[in-house]
Amino acid sequence: RREQELLASNRMMAEVLNQSVAQSESLERRTRQLEAIGAVAQALAGVIEPAQVMDMALDQALEVLGQSIASIYLLDGGELVLQAHRGFTAEMVARLGRLKLGQALVGKVAQDGEPRLTPDLAAEKGLGIPTTGPLRSAAVVPLKWEGRTIGTMAVASSTPGGVSPEDLNCLIGLAGAVAFFIVNARQRVQLRERVEELSLLTELSRIISSSPTIEPVYDSFVSALKGIADIARAALMLVEGDQFRIMALYSEVEAPLGRQDIVSAKGSPGEQVAATGQTLYQPDLAQQRHFWPDDMFLRVGLRCNIRIPLMHQARFIGYVTLHSKLPHAYDDPRLSRLLEEAVGLLAPAVAHQQLFQRLGYPARGQGAL
Repeated sequence: RREQELLASNRMMAEVLNQSVAQSESLERRTRQLEAIGAVAQALAGVIEPAQVMDMALDQALEVLGQSIASIYLLDGGELVLQAHRGFTAEMVARLGRLKLGQALVGKVAQDGEPRLTPDLAAEKGLGIPTTGPLRSAAVVPLKWEGRTIGTMAVASSTPGGVSPEDLNCLIGLAGAVAFFIVNARQRVQLRERVEELSLLTELSRIISSSPTIEPVYDSFVSALKGIADIARAALMLVEGDQFRIMALYSEVEAPLGRQDIVSAKGSPGEQVAATGQTLYQPDLAQQRHFWPDDMFLRVGLRCNIRIPLMHQARFIGYVTLHSKLPHAYDDPRLSRLLEEAVGLLAPAVAHQQLFQRLGYPARGQGAL
């Protein structure tokens, strides 16, 4: 009996010791994780560009976890776009550069908003990942900000089981800090861009108000716009019945139409702009031509154009056409929005000038009204 009691006591002591060791190891792991998160946060604190934040986050994560493959995707509309990566082959970048929600492992995590550890990618079906390459196991976590998933962060290994549950837990902790700094950097960039936009709009307003009529300052107006967009030709078109008249023109090409020329509205792009009151964009005339002036402009090397309506007190009074020799010159939504804001500044000045002319008064600023 004495021996049995000793054996039972030894087993109990061993269990207590094992639990103590496990708790100690767990505490040590947690301490390492917190230290890693703190180190990443400290490293990212002084970075202001989103791309630099993501690059540094991956480098820090790989150093902490001892891995060599990692990625960050961010949501853009309904797609995940690869923003930064380490260890990806050219084939992987081409195949996995853009993913839909639910597609591949990162797409599933972004869709569900839940972390996922896959010890053996080859055993998983429907992930859409080339298992013959360096990816054999992976941990993916959502990047969340204010309860909303903005992307994913992942680490991977070239061996099955190479990414551990401990790696996943550490990645979960890192993801919160990384998401915060990504959003913070984006907001800084957006604020800086908006300040620059307002500075441009202020300068354009100054140019417009510096003359009683639009024509003398139109070239200066376009020159200011050329600081943000490629412009080879810019025409200010005014509606006159079923026709349009070119009120002002800037052109670097031998334009087929000149200032004060009259063009028919029928079948023209201006007719569509007038009917919809919406901006009309033709990204490449070499690929698609819909209106009668298109061939004419293409012959002088103008590949792309955007037509922006001039609206005054909810009334269509004309439009501005910007042409570029480059295809897809105005694809950027931010650029097209800013061009619309800039052209919108012309509308009141043009409307007032038309009013003064109809009433037979001097143009604004030339004598009392």
